[in-house]
Amino acid sequence: MRIPLLFSYLLLCSFSSGTESFFDRVFNYRTMHDCFVAVTVYYHNDTFRYVVENHSLYTYMAGTNKNKLSYVEYRTDMQEALQQGRGIRTTISPAELQTTWHFHKVEISSQVRTAMAGGKEPFIQAYFNKAVLKSDLPPQDRAAIIYQLFQWEVATLTDDESGALIIPSRLPSLTD
Repeated sequence: MRIPLLFSYLLLCSFSSGTESFFDRVFNYRTMHDCFVAVTVYYHNDTFRYVVENHSLYTYMAGTNKNKLSYVEYRTDMQEALQQGRGIRTTISPAELQTTWHFHKVEISSQVRTAMAGGKEPFIQAYFNKAVLKSDLPPQDRAAIIYQLFQWEVATLTDDESGALIIPSRLPSLTD
């Protein structure tokens, strides 16, 4: 099965325009619903994978004093950490990260793992209908799907109007 031509065009427009990197575009796109970021979290001797909207991750990293960490510093530090495959260390429990800070724990089901093995385009076709996440998926698969797409440098965010998870047709650059 081939991915529809229009959908392929949307993917190309979203992720290959300009000279900015994927990370530049994800961290520079700031609206009511920012792009999701996939991050590894180290808590004591355990390692967890999470997805979290960019603004929630910044709020967590800045804590109660956003004067302590400017957005520019946060963006620079997070981009560097993610590009180097590093995560963040925390003393906050996984349960609190999820309830207070809106982190979504990634647990990859066998069905999602099988779909991942097929590659990016078949994976997107399996889970999305015209760039919108199919609604009949188990809720626990959503974080795993977001996580894998981020690994493939495909941005996702929550649509402002519908509340659906989407692959945006375009992320504006700093020069837009």
